[in-house]
Parts: sequence; structure tokens; C-alpha cells
Amino acid sequence: MPLDGLWESIQSKISHSVRRRSQTLPLTAIRGVSPVPTATPPWLAPAALATLLGTNTDDVQCVSWTLKDIADPVALDAALRLAGTVRWFEDGLNFARGPEDKPDVQPPYDVMVSTLEACFDSSGKVYPGLEGRGYHSARAVLWVHICATGLSHERALKFPLLTAPYNTTSLGHDLRHVLGIYSAKSYREILAQLYRVDPAFTPTHLRWTSKALLCLSWAERWEPGAFDPITNHYPVRDWSTIPLSAALDRLLTWCLP
Repeated sequence: MPLDGLWESIQSKISHSVRRRSQTLPLTAIRGVSPVPTATPPWLAPAALATLLGTNTDDVQCVSWTLKDIADPVALDAALRLAGTVRWFEDGLNFARGPEDKPDVQPPYDVMVSTLEACFDSSGKVYPGLEGRGYHSARAVLWVHICATGLSHERALKFPLLTAPYNTTSLGHDLRHVLGIYSAKSYREILAQLYRVDPAFTPTHLRWTSKALLCLSWAERWEPGAFDPITNHYPVRDWSTIPLSAALDRLLTWCLP
């Protein structure tokens, strides 16, 4: 593809991603939050940025409220899915910008952890039918920990990852990968594990890990140089195995200053 055509494709993909995000927020209707206007320009103007930040705040509040107060399993699953994508502890686009410890925007971490633990029996096997909930709750727990780590080591200690062993023979590839990251010893190792690509991963999981890497690349307080060597851990051998949106997110991760 010519370079001009590739650049137009990237711009179009970013615009589509922003519009799609504004149209697919299943929980905002619970709080009566108005959806973001769909006519979003390819690049975020100040007004669009303010709208995005406000939407994230609404999402965080909605996730916290749902997990704490709603018992409906459908709402719980929707909240867990969103909990693994919202930007916790922040008022701006990066994790370093003045977190506020407001009760309604703090992650209900104990609920996420207990929900994850409830998906496994005493032998560590996933209960039938709970693989999806186990994956999304495990992803939410990991994401909260990563966001806290992006702020400070002290904040991360308040949201420790689980150390309980699980029977890996009962786990799908996506859930096995997420729980495997729990054993990472450093922030850099977490990034390296997120960068990993396996043909067995579902497109949904690859899109999530790529979005997570892109979001983390915007943060100002990640470990200096943390992104530099991670491609050496798990180099992508075959880009055709990655969904286009995930490949573009990874490209943007390395292009952003």
C-alpha cells in the first residue's frame, strides 16, 4: 500500500475507533448518561478531548456503582468487561495527572477479586459456563493493578495481584495468558507479557492487549525505557495473525513520542 494510502487508513481507523467507543458503552444507560456525539474528527480537538475525559469519568463511576450495588449477572458481566478498559485513578489522559481518591471512582477491587475467585472450584478448575466471567474479572484485576503501578509503587501495593494457583488444564488460552501475567516481577515484565502474541489468542484478547499497550504508552510515569526492549521478549513473527485494529494500535504505541 502506498504511504499516503497507509496514513489515510490509519487516520480513518483512529476516527472509527473513537466513534465506535462512543456508540458501545452498555453501562452508561444505567446512569442515564448521554452518549458521546458520533461526529468525532480524526484527531482529538480540545472539545473532543474534554468529552472523552468526561466519558471516562462517567464510565468509571458507572462500573464502580454497578459492581458494588447491582446483583444482576448481566450487568455484572458488562461492568467487568468495561472495568478492564477504563482509565482508573486519573483526571486526564495519563495516569500521572493528579489522581483523586473519590469513593465513587475508586475501583471496587475486592468485588473484582472475589468475583474472579468464585469462578474456580477448590481444585482450581473453572466452573462450567464461567470461563468468560473468569476472563473478564481476571482482566479487570490485572488492569487496575497496572494502572496503579503507573502511578507509584505505593499505590500498586494497595491492589496486589492474586497468587492463588489455578488448574491451567481447565483454562482457555486467553484466561491462561492473563493469569500468567500475575506472576510478573516488574512493570517491564508485565508490558512484555502484554506484548506477547500467540496464534491461540482470540482476536478480542489481542485487541485488548494492544489497546492496553497503547493506553500505557500515553502515561508519563511508567518506568523509564520500559517500552524499549519488550519486543525482544516476544517478537511478532507473523503480523497476519493480529487483527488490523490491534496491529494499528501497536504501531501507534511505538510512533507516539
